[in-house]
Amino acid sequence: MIYKALAPNLMASDMEITKDFYFKIGFEVVHAIPEEGNLQWMMLKSGNVTLMFQSRESFTESLPFAKNLDTISTSILYIDVSDALTLYASVLQLGISIVHSPSKTFYNTVEFTISDPNGYMLTFAQDL
Repeated sequence: MIYKALAPNLMASDMEITKDFYFKIGFEVVHAIPEEGNLQWMMLKSGNVTLMFQSRESFTESLPFAKNLDTISTSILYIDVSDALTLYASVLQLGISIVHSPSKTFYNTVEFTISDPNGYMLTFAQDL
């Protein structure tokens, strides 16, 4: 068995705010349900990175156990980028919450971490 891709489906507290946030950092909506109106689900893509978001109402209707869960998790979405420092400068100008400023790691990358409107953390990493 070979796994071909990963596209996490994440619960969103506010779909429009989530869509706007990801648009600002370079993602585009490639699929949405419904296409117009009260957004329930969307697939976002930037390069080879795919993320899906589902409204809290729709998510908990499909998975009732999640009804009382918060959207924040202890996981970090680790995204490989071509130019972490340029992206970091853009993120700063947008006023996005920085969790960890750029730093060089022992495994020879430069990384920084932000938090999205739902509390999910995204680490952007560039190989050096």
